[in-house]
Amino acid sequence: MFDGVLTSPGYGNAEDKALYVLSSLAVSPQQKEAIERATVGQTKNALWTAYRKKRVTASNFGLVLKAVKRNSYPPSLFKTLLGQYNLKQGAHACDWGILHEPKAKQEYTERTGVTIQERGVFLSDKGLLGGSPDGMVSDDCIIEVKCPYAARTKTNLQAAERKDFFLELDEVTGLLKLKQTHNHWHQIQGNLHLTGANNCHLVVWTPLDLVILLIHKDPA
Repeated sequence: MFDGVLTSPGYGNAEDKALYVLSSLAVSPQQKEAIERATVGQTKNALWTAYRKKRVTASNFGLVLKAVKRNSYPPSLFKTLLGQYNLKQGAHACDWGILHEPKAKQEYTERTGVTIQERGVFLSDKGLLGGSPDGMVSDDCIIEVKCPYAARTKTNLQAAERKDFFLELDEVTGLLKLKQTHNHWHQIQGNLHLTGANNCHLVVWTPLDLVILLIHKDPA
């Protein structure tokens, strides 16, 4: 894993340590497939945590892209990427999501008749990037489930009235859509590119309703 690379004799002896790290993290197509299969179960699987460690994962792509755009890289960004954040911060929202994700998946399957296939972590060829969709519903479609704590007493439509919510009302269609400026958008796009899928079902669950949005891969 990443920590093993940094403590290896090769790293200590390497003239170009950055190049050594890059070459050490690179994975073959066969390795990528094996790692994905070995990390099914995600948070319940210790290997999933190990392979994500010190890699830039899809859930943080939005933070990185915004930092690059601003040309500003605050210490908080690196703490987040390195997993050095305060575990108590946002704990209620995280616990709420973990608790209700199975219910959201069940309601998705009941509504669509589609079975969700659990998947592990997908790595980029260079091994620096990783992504873990909440599952796949076909070879060309991933699923991402969100159970927003901020909407725990609202419908999605009601929650979308808040400017800080990740869904908004499309003025043309009158339907809810995902804000393309939100980190969830970048997370989904990252997972689409890493998995090779072209579509994503974004499932947004609250105790009052369930919304399923189709998100297409952005070729950019």
